[in-house]
Amino acid sequence: MKDIAFHISDITENSLGAGATEISIEIDLRTPNKLEVIITDNGCGMTSEVVSSLSNPFYTTRTTRKVGLGIPFLIQSCEQTGGEVVIESAVGKGTLVRFSILTSHIDAPPKGDIASALAMLMTGNPSIEFSINIHLQNETFLLKSSEIKSELGDIPISFPQVTLFIESQLKLFI
Repeated sequence: MKDIAFHISDITENSLGAGATEISIEIDLRTPNKLEVIITDNGCGMTSEVVSSLSNPFYTTRTTRKVGLGIPFLIQSCEQTGGEVVIESAVGKGTLVRFSILTSHIDAPPKGDIASALAMLMTGNPSIEFSINIHLQNETFLLKSSEIKSELGDIPISFPQVTLFIESQLKLFI
């Protein structure tokens, strides 16, 4: 887990694996030297027992491997900078993952290419309703896949030029 963009992608992939049809990604940059990310979905959700097991790297619901390192690495990245990870979930209702990283801390992971990661998640999963909300000091940028699809008409959201356009728009803010 080399950067924050990878953590966002990993959590979002977990949402997709949980059957989510709606995913909201909120990035809060209003506090100097702090990045907060909130990812919510309407997937199948988890029991409180499963949520409490997520910090254990030897716990996973996957059958293809015996370890699940995504959340433990995220927790490590956040806590070593003075940030935190909060996970809330309810079976049948979905999951919320909120994490914060103090970006000025010497141990903070690099941000990575968050804009490209978000653009690829959105255009690579055309049947999912994505909402990306970026909070800056004095403005908020909101991008919804349903609005993009409406504007595109017959052009599929997965069209490569659409990915480049979304990426360029997000790079104005991230």
